[in-house]
Amino acid sequence: MNGHYKKTKLVFPTFMRPFLIIIGVLLVVTYFVQVTNPNVSQPTSAAQEKVNITLSPKIITAPVGATKTVNVLIQPVNPQKKISGFKLILNVSGAVTIDDIFPASSYPSGSSVGFQLISEDTNKVVYVFRLPDDSLPSSVKIPVKIKGTKKGTGTLSIPIGRSNVVGNVSGLRYDLGTLDTATFTFQ
Repeated sequence: MNGHYKKTKLVFPTFMRPFLIIIGVLLVVTYFVQVTNPNVSQPTSAAQEKVNITLSPKIITAPVGATKTVNVLIQPVNPQKKISGFKLILNVSGAVTIDDIFPASSYPSGSSVGFQLISEDTNKVVYVFRLPDDSLPSSVKIPVKIKGTKKGTGTLSIPIGRSNVVGNVSGLRYDLGTLDTATFTFQ
Protein backbone atom coordinates (compact mmCIF):
# COMPACT_ATOMS: atom_id res chain seq x y z
CA MET A 1 0.00 0.00 0.00
CA ASN A 2 1.74 3.07 -1.19
CA GLY A 3 -1.16 5.40 -0.57
CA HIS A 4 -2.17 5.35 -4.21
CA TYR A 5 -5.38 3.66 -5.00
CA LYS A 6 -7.92 4.09 -7.64
CA LYS A 7 -11.33 5.35 -6.54
CA THR A 8 -14.04 3.12 -7.96
CA LYS A 9 -17.46 4.34 -8.75
CA LEU A 10 -20.60 2.23 -8.72
CA VAL A 11 -22.19 2.59 -12.11
CA PHE A 12 -25.79 1.75 -12.93
CA PRO A 13 -27.32 2.07 -16.33
CA THR A 14 -29.33 5.28 -16.67
CA PHE A 15 -32.67 3.49 -17.06
CA MET A 16 -32.17 1.73 -13.63
CA ARG A 17 -31.73 4.92 -11.59
CA PRO A 18 -35.47 5.82 -11.27
CA PHE A 19 -36.26 2.26 -10.12
CA LEU A 20 -33.50 2.36 -7.52
CA ILE A 21 -34.73 5.70 -6.21
CA ILE A 22 -38.31 4.40 -5.95
CA ILE A 23 -37.15 1.24 -4.13
CA GLY A 24 -35.04 3.34 -1.75
CA VAL A 25 -37.96 5.67 -0.97
CA LEU A 26 -40.30 2.71 -0.37
CA LEU A 27 -37.81 1.11 2.01
CA VAL A 28 -37.41 4.35 3.99
CA VAL A 29 -41.19 4.92 4.18
CA THR A 30 -41.78 1.30 5.26
CA TYR A 31 -39.12 1.58 7.94
CA PHE A 32 -40.62 4.78 9.39
CA VAL A 33 -44.16 3.37 9.34
CA GLN A 34 -42.95 0.29 11.24
CA VAL A 35 -41.01 2.33 13.80
CA THR A 36 -43.72 4.92 14.44
CA ASN A 37 -46.66 2.50 14.43
CA PRO A 38 -45.74 -1.09 15.34
CA ASN A 39 -49.40 -2.14 15.21
CA VAL A 40 -49.42 -1.79 11.42
CA SER A 41 -47.71 -5.15 10.92
CA GLN A 42 -49.70 -7.00 13.60
CA PRO A 43 -52.96 -8.71 12.80
CA THR A 44 -56.07 -6.95 13.92
CA SER A 45 -58.03 -8.46 16.74
CA ALA A 46 -61.32 -7.01 15.56
CA ALA A 47 -62.52 -10.35 14.21
CA GLN A 48 -60.81 -12.47 16.89
CA GLU A 49 -62.97 -14.78 18.97
CA LYS A 50 -63.47 -13.76 22.61
CA VAL A 51 -63.64 -15.76 25.81
CA ASN A 52 -65.16 -14.53 29.08
CA ILE A 53 -63.67 -15.42 32.45
CA THR A 54 -66.29 -14.97 35.14
CA LEU A 55 -66.39 -15.57 38.89
CA SER A 56 -69.33 -16.98 40.78
CA PRO A 57 -70.44 -15.85 43.28
CA LYS A 58 -69.22 -12.27 42.88
CA ILE A 59 -70.05 -11.13 46.43
CA ILE A 60 -69.43 -13.14 49.62
CA THR A 61 -69.82 -12.21 53.28
CA ALA A 62 -68.34 -14.60 55.86
CA PRO A 63 -66.67 -14.70 59.28
CA VAL A 64 -62.91 -14.16 59.55
CA GLY A 65 -61.07 -17.45 59.05
CA ALA A 66 -63.85 -18.97 56.94
CA THR A 67 -63.12 -20.59 53.60
CA LYS A 68 -65.43 -20.18 50.62
CA THR A 69 -65.31 -21.60 47.10
CA VAL A 70 -65.49 -19.32 44.09
CA ASN A 71 -65.97 -20.90 40.67
CA VAL A 72 -63.91 -19.48 37.83
CA LEU A 73 -65.80 -20.09 34.56
CA ILE A 74 -64.04 -19.85 31.20
CA GLN A 75 -66.56 -19.62 28.36
CA PRO A 76 -66.10 -18.61 24.71
CA VAL A 77 -68.61 -15.98 23.58
CA ASN A 78 -69.36 -18.21 20.58
CA PRO A 79 -70.75 -21.46 22.10
CA GLN A 80 -69.57 -23.42 19.02
CA LYS A 81 -65.92 -22.75 19.93
CA LYS A 82 -63.87 -25.01 22.17
CA ILE A 83 -61.08 -24.63 24.74
CA SER A 84 -57.89 -26.68 24.36
CA GLY A 85 -55.88 -25.12 27.19
CA PHE A 86 -55.41 -22.13 29.46
CA LYS A 87 -53.08 -20.29 31.79
CA LEU A 88 -55.04 -18.58 34.53
CA ILE A 89 -53.50 -16.01 36.87
CA LEU A 90 -55.50 -15.02 39.95
CA ASN A 91 -54.84 -11.86 41.98
CA VAL A 92 -55.96 -11.43 45.57
CA SER A 93 -55.89 -8.27 47.63
CA GLY A 94 -57.02 -7.17 51.05
CA ALA A 95 -58.31 -9.61 53.66
CA VAL A 96 -58.28 -12.72 51.45
CA THR A 97 -55.81 -15.44 50.41
CA ILE A 98 -56.10 -18.36 48.01
CA ASP A 99 -56.29 -21.51 50.12
CA ASP A 100 -56.50 -24.04 47.25
CA ILE A 101 -57.16 -24.38 43.53
CA PHE A 102 -59.17 -27.50 42.70
CA PRO A 103 -58.90 -29.49 39.44
CA ALA A 104 -60.50 -28.00 36.32
CA SER A 105 -63.50 -29.74 34.80
CA SER A 106 -65.79 -29.37 31.85
CA TYR A 107 -68.82 -27.22 32.68
CA PRO A 108 -71.63 -28.12 33.33
CA SER A 109 -70.88 -31.89 32.97
CA GLY A 110 -68.08 -31.92 35.57
CA SER A 111 -65.95 -34.32 33.51
CA SER A 112 -62.18 -33.95 33.77
CA VAL A 113 -61.31 -36.75 31.32
CA GLY A 114 -58.37 -35.68 29.13
CA PHE A 115 -57.51 -32.65 31.28
CA GLN A 116 -53.79 -32.47 32.05
CA LEU A 117 -52.46 -30.16 34.74
CA ILE A 118 -49.21 -28.60 33.52
CA SER A 119 -48.46 -26.21 36.36
CA GLU A 120 -50.10 -25.04 39.56
CA ASP A 121 -48.92 -22.42 42.01
CA THR A 122 -50.56 -20.33 44.71
CA ASN A 123 -52.18 -18.03 42.17
CA LYS A 124 -51.57 -19.70 38.80
CA VAL A 125 -52.93 -22.79 37.07
CA VAL A 126 -52.11 -24.12 33.59
CA TYR A 127 -54.01 -26.91 31.84
CA VAL A 128 -54.04 -28.53 28.41
CA PHE A 129 -56.76 -30.83 27.19
CA ARG A 130 -55.62 -34.01 25.46
CA LEU A 131 -58.82 -34.67 23.60
CA PRO A 132 -59.93 -34.79 19.96
CA ASP A 133 -61.28 -31.45 18.73
CA ASP A 134 -64.89 -32.63 18.83
CA SER A 135 -64.50 -33.64 22.51
CA LEU A 136 -62.89 -30.41 23.74
CA PRO A 137 -64.92 -28.52 26.34
CA SER A 138 -66.80 -25.38 25.40
CA SER A 139 -66.79 -24.22 29.04
CA VAL A 140 -64.40 -24.93 31.90
CA LYS A 141 -64.89 -24.55 35.66
CA ILE A 142 -62.02 -24.11 38.12
CA PRO A 143 -63.10 -24.03 41.80
CA VAL A 144 -60.88 -21.79 43.94
CA LYS A 145 -61.04 -21.92 47.74
CA ILE A 146 -60.39 -18.54 49.36
CA LYS A 147 -59.89 -17.77 53.02
CA GLY A 148 -60.63 -14.64 55.03
CA THR A 149 -57.41 -13.66 56.84
CA LYS A 150 -58.67 -10.67 58.84
CA LYS A 151 -61.65 -8.43 59.34
CA GLY A 152 -62.31 -6.29 56.28
CA THR A 153 -62.76 -6.65 52.53
CA GLY A 154 -60.76 -8.37 49.86
CA THR A 155 -60.96 -9.17 46.16
CA LEU A 156 -60.19 -12.02 43.79
CA SER A 157 -59.60 -10.93 40.19
CA ILE A 158 -58.09 -11.98 36.87
CA PRO A 159 -55.47 -9.42 35.81
CA ILE A 160 -55.63 -8.13 32.25
CA GLY A 161 -52.91 -9.42 29.94
CA ARG A 162 -51.54 -12.20 32.14
CA SER A 163 -53.99 -15.04 31.49
CA ASN A 164 -54.35 -16.88 28.18
CA VAL A 165 -56.94 -19.23 26.72
CA VAL A 166 -56.35 -21.25 23.54
CA GLY A 167 -58.74 -23.25 21.42
CA ASN A 168 -60.08 -23.97 17.96
CA VAL A 169 -59.99 -20.34 16.83
CA SER A 170 -57.99 -18.48 14.22
CA GLY A 171 -54.54 -17.82 15.64
CA LEU A 172 -55.32 -20.37 18.43
CA ARG A 173 -55.52 -17.73 21.18
CA TYR A 174 -58.74 -16.14 22.30
CA ASP A 175 -59.02 -12.45 23.07
CA LEU A 176 -60.14 -11.98 26.66
CA GLY A 177 -63.59 -10.43 27.01
CA THR A 178 -65.17 -10.13 30.45
CA LEU A 179 -62.76 -10.49 33.37
CA ASP A 180 -64.68 -10.53 36.64
CA THR A 181 -63.74 -9.49 40.15
CA ALA A 182 -65.25 -11.09 43.25
CA THR A 183 -65.54 -9.06 46.47
CA PHE A 184 -65.41 -10.57 49.95
CA THR A 185 -66.30 -9.08 53.31
CA PHE A 186 -65.03 -10.82 56.43
CA GLN A 187 -66.55 -9.93 59.80
